Amino acid sequence: MAESTKKDARKIIKTKFVDLLYDRPITHIRVSDLCSESRLSRTSFYNYYESIHSILNEMSTDHLSRLKSINSDFFCADFKKYTNSRCVDFFDETLSYIKNNKNEFKVLLSNNAGNSFLNGWKNIIRYDLIKKVNHEKIELKNEDLFVEMLSTAALGCYCYWMDNYEHVSIEDIRSNFHQLSQGFIYRNF
Repeated sequence: MAESTKKDARKIIKTKFVDLLYDRPITHIRVSDLCSESRLSRTSFYNYYESIHSILNEMSTDHLSRLKSINSDFFCADFKKYTNSRCVDFFDETLSYIKNNKNEFKVLLSNNAGNSFLNGWKNIIRYDLIKKVNHEKIELKNEDLFVEMLSTAALGCYCYWMDNYEHVSIEDIRSNFHQLSQGFIYRNF
């Protein structure tokens, strides 16, 4: 089978999986439901995925990998040069990525998916913050607590915006990220 056809089939399966997860818990989604919605045979489904949960795992892995890639230069960004109107590039890129993949993010952050995606995302942010602390040689009295609080706040901004993007402007989120990043550099918390 051609590579593009495989990608198309996988995309159809994922899209229908996300649609079904909006209507019911993952425990009530069967492969036969997904095949019927996707107009694929069970054999075709099993050519691409081992199980329903493997779709969720793939989505999680793919998005975490992309989020990690987007933020790869976080540690060396000069937060002091950014203004409220010009946010650090990876914040904007992350917001854009979330918006473009909103439905999958909502599913991955829902009770249906458990906490593995949320914890994975927070761990990426934590890792980047620790790397930034080390790069900037910032001495913190209670580094673990500080990094936990800041990573949770950043994740909270992303999640809040994702649920409220129609009512909360990107500029408002940029302003919050700017305050967080400036507080991080100048330790104004």
